[in-house]
Amino acid sequence: MDKPLNILKESCLYYGASLQGRQCAASAVLGTNRMLPAAINPRSGIYMFPTSSGKSQQCIWLSYYLIDSFKTSGQYVHICFYDGSMLEVQASRRIIDNQYKKTSQVIANLNRPLLFQSVF
Repeated sequence: MDKPLNILKESCLYYGASLQGRQCAASAVLGTNRMLPAAINPRSGIYMFPTSSGKSQQCIWLSYYLIDSFKTSGQYVHICFYDGSMLEVQASRRIIDNQYKKTSQVIANLNRPLLFQSVF
């Protein structure tokens, strides 16, 4: 069974970029190098973000557009997906919320030229 990072790397390559390149772009948008989201395939809306350091055994990568909501329960966050399924993640709500917002910033930045091409 492949590790999550290997799957992300292969997925990025499949869509014509490296994971390192995708995260370098995210770093330029966000001004940080920590816990970067990855735009696996921006055209199809495939954006993933980690719940902790990507090298951590406890890291879970979540797909931005599949998340419906998240709720705190003690030291866990319950991630609710649009298909009705749920995942319990050992992380703080602040971390999940920050990761979700960071991914939103990357999405907005990558889509700006498409949305405002007639303005510029």
